[in-house]
Amino acid sequence: MEKNAVGIRTDANEEIGMGHLMRCMAIACQLKKLGKRVVFLLSEKAAEAYVRKSGFFCLHLSHSYREKEAELPELTGILLENRITCLLVDSYEITFFYMQELKKVCRTVYLDDLGHFEYPVHLFIHYTYGMERMAAAGNPEQPWKTTEETEDGRHKKGYEKHMFGIRFVPLREEFSGPGIPIKDTVENIYITTGGTDPYHMIVSILEGLSFLRNIRKHVVVGRFYQDLEILRKTKDADPSVRIYQDIPDVCRIMKSCDLAVSAGGTTLMELCACGVPSIAFVMAENQTCGVKAFAKEGIIDYAGDVRKNPFAVTEKIRKEIVKLKDDFILRKTYGEKGKAVIDGKGAERIAKGIAELL
Repeated sequence: MEKNAVGIRTDANEEIGMGHLMRCMAIACQLKKLGKRVVFLLSEKAAEAYVRKSGFFCLHLSHSYREKEAELPELTGILLENRITCLLVDSYEITFFYMQELKKVCRTVYLDDLGHFEYPVHLFIHYTYGMERMAAAGNPEQPWKTTEETEDGRHKKGYEKHMFGIRFVPLREEFSGPGIPIKDTVENIYITTGGTDPYHMIVSILEGLSFLRNIRKHVVVGRFYQDLEILRKTKDADPSVRIYQDIPDVCRIMKSCDLAVSAGGTTLMELCACGVPSIAFVMAENQTCGVKAFAKEGIIDYAGDVRKNPFAVTEKIRKEIVKLKDDFILRKTYGEKGKAVIDGKGAERIAKGIAELL
């Protein structure tokens, strides 16, 4: 049997996209550089090929990704059989009981961006911008709630160690390089909604920018993107549109662009790490806090929440692009501030923290 391993329990599919898996993959690559054996544990087979192609061992669980507590007996057996002594969990479907039971079997790490409760883990990672300042102030505004209590009314024990703040956003190593130079003119715009597009925003954004025929629009979509045929028709009507689906060199495309439009989440963090001035919008609850914090600090331009009014967001994006393409100073400010707060080394820091638990 090989040496002890680090397990990574996460998933990717058409409903949740690739975000969880991609940030876990960034951490896995850094763990591998540290000489650690990594085993991915997935509920569904949608992303197994990607994991294996990336050079990592992958095991399949028989339960749906939504049935976390039901998978505990099977998962526990796998952990013991494969000598997985530390488990990184990245999922929104976990419960206090689930994490508590896993902690009895191995060291546990939880990668969080929701903050539903105080997680009973050995290491808790929450990389929302500004979280480090809350921690230093004693967390007077901590976003998670310790709602679970024992029979005598006392709170159950939460995390033992933590990594708080944007220094720990887990990006792939290529995003740790220098930012792009800001040019006088905008010739290329990067457009994405991340792994999924449930509100069909990409086509709407392109329609709103169709009058900018002299600016190339580089549209990046994930492997689960469902509007590909409609998007191709949009491209046929507008030769300035370029389409990239599930590409391995996203960083290269980002750095070839002068301005970006993106949903919140990991993709927005990648754009900031590249120094690309960005217009961002919210598409899911876990994006809200980070995007608004960035906007408040003048790091990005905020276009609104798609869930409330997608048409208003599309119109705001159109107006902000018209403004930004003619405002070199503002674009330069956004680019420099984004790069200043995200150095792209978060995955390396997390991997070292996990290694200390072994």
